[in-house]
Amino acid sequence: LFILVLCNSHALVGSLNDEGFALFSFKQSIKEDPEGSLNNWNYSDENPCSWNGITCKEQRVVSVSIPAKKLYGFLPSALGSLYELRHVNLRSNKFFGSLPNELFQAQGLQSLVLYGNSLSGSVPYEVGKLKYLQNLDLSQNFFNGSLPTSLIQCKRLKALDLSQNNFTGSLPDGFGTNLISLEKLDLSFNKFSGLIPGDMGNLSNLQGTVDLSH
Repeated sequence: LFILVLCNSHALVGSLNDEGFALFSFKQSIKEDPEGSLNNWNYSDENPCSWNGITCKEQRVVSVSIPAKKLYGFLPSALGSLYELRHVNLRSNKFFGSLPNELFQAQGLQSLVLYGNSLSGSVPYEVGKLKYLQNLDLSQNFFNGSLPTSLIQCKRLKALDLSQNNFTGSLPDGFGTNLISLEKLDLSFNKFSGLIPGDMGNLSNLQGTVDLSH
């Protein structure tokens, strides 16, 4: 009987596909889920496409969206193995720790929204791999250090919000020359220093307010 139970257990676990396993490592990184947002994330499913907060296209995960659910935990590196991932929205939770470098292996990412958490550390250089990134919102966290020079490789960025962090140093050379698709820019409430780059005048698509206050 014991052997049969083991065999059945193995078969059950083995039925979940690779993307399901990657997301299950995300579930295991969550220490507190007071609203039960991940309750239907089960090993017994063939894929994660029916899981709360997950959107698939042709059975591949394209979106992870679980905002404002009081999730407490860290971001695992396995998220980067979701190669068709386009959108991540984990805003207004209680995530802590740093951004894993491996996250940026999901190079088709178009939107990364993590504002309103307790994330810290620097933004990895690997962010420059995200050639399709249009929306980057890391505001209201505890990120620090200088912005990576690779950020200017994200030439499709339309919205960049890094406000209310502890970033230091100057803006990368070529900021205004390369990020010409920017429509929204908010760098307020940080510790940036140096001059406002002269090439900021190239950001002709900016709309509304450019916030460099505080």
